[in-house]
Amino acid sequence: MRAQRGAHVAPTIHSLLLIALRDLQFRLRRFAISVVAVALVLAITLLLSGVAASFDTEIDHTLGQMAVNQWVVQADSSGPFFGAVPMNADQVERVRALPGVQQADGQAFRPSTINTADGPQGVTLLGVTPGGLGSPRTSHGRGLEQPREALVQPAFGLRLGGTVDLGEGQPFTIVGTFDDSTMLGGIPNVFISTDDLQDVVVKGAPVIMSVAVSGTPEQLPGDLKVVSRGDAHSDLIRPLSSAKNTIFTMSILLWIVAGCIIGSVIYISALERLRDFAVFKAIGISTSWVFGGLVIQAVALSLVSSAVAIGLGFLLAPRLSVPVTLPVAVIALVPITAIAVSVLGTLAGASRAVRVDPALAFG
Repeated sequence: MRAQRGAHVAPTIHSLLLIALRDLQFRLRRFAISVVAVALVLAITLLLSGVAASFDTEIDHTLGQMAVNQWVVQADSSGPFFGAVPMNADQVERVRALPGVQQADGQAFRPSTINTADGPQGVTLLGVTPGGLGSPRTSHGRGLEQPREALVQPAFGLRLGGTVDLGEGQPFTIVGTFDDSTMLGGIPNVFISTDDLQDVVVKGAPVIMSVAVSGTPEQLPGDLKVVSRGDAHSDLIRPLSSAKNTIFTMSILLWIVAGCIIGSVIYISALERLRDFAVFKAIGISTSWVFGGLVIQAVALSLVSSAVAIGLGFLLAPRLSVPVTLPVAVIALVPITAIAVSVLGTLAGASRAVRVDPALAFG
């Protein structure tokens, strides 16, 4: 029987999916080119997100190596590292004598450079008390025991048993190394004793940046305060906040680019299929089903592109000069966001398709 004019025919999901995929198969070359273009944009977005995530990951990893949960600093300090106000080393004994303090050790911190065969290279110097709070366990070798010893993240030719020149003329012997110990976007950490850092940085002056403590300090003097590990993380990530904001802005722009690419592909496809849509509407298929067919194409393009982008991300991440962290949350965000922006980008083509005059089918 002929469908009455105005009556709607409800095709099955299977038939709708088949029509959409058949159309993609008919335009396979265009689909493949679109997948490559979108995948490259998504891969760049994924890698940028991975770089931003690595800023926090490497800081958490370094703080975990130090195994310190709280520090005592000057009251006007914003943290135990970049935001610390230098204090005299005799404050360690003062803090150690406070009620509730189980252990207290002075720490120092200084971004610096080392002399290598390839010229000066940036490192982060961390001064700790050998065997005390903050002195990390190494992945290879042993911890600090004697003066002029260093623990390093292998880079710039540094290796266990070698030496590192911190700019004072007398080299430090590398007695321990880490599999992963960096901060500030891949800058290697170098752990030395607090006394040695004072010699290198301030010509032996008894200056420290903070006092690492275990226990709960009580009756803290007014000129001192306690900061937590969360405060330490915020202190270390602060110099990278502008970089993280820039990466976030670039990621938004790249998502828009991906949506525009997918939207343009679907729009062109919709224009080429106007007569098909007119036939659908003439036989009573509702506009929602016409819209659904285009959305299926957009979702298919997004999912395939996301899969290719994730593969490219894992392939390229180890080859970048900065650390890249690809946690599950970041990876899962790629197809979810890609589908969302692709559906939005499809609206232009879908609106053109649903407005087609059914009479075009007989023209």
